[in-house]
Amino acid sequence: MQRSLEQRMAIKFCVKLEKSAAETIPMLKKAFGVNCLSDNQIFETKQIIKQIPAMICTNYFTFQFI
Repeated sequence: MQRSLEQRMAIKFCVKLEKSAAETIPMLKKAFGVNCLSDNQIFETKQIIKQIPAMICTNYFTFQFI
């Protein structure tokens, strides 16, 4: 769980920097190695973070809503 949370924070950082999925995936694979989320999980998490306004989320990294 902790690894997943760290990776979600890294993905959120990449979204803020306007990095594409093609740029984000290799960076995460380099940083987290074999413990990295799958390409699909990274892409889906990136899409969720882009679509959900921060104001409606109580916990942005676990996607729990108010």
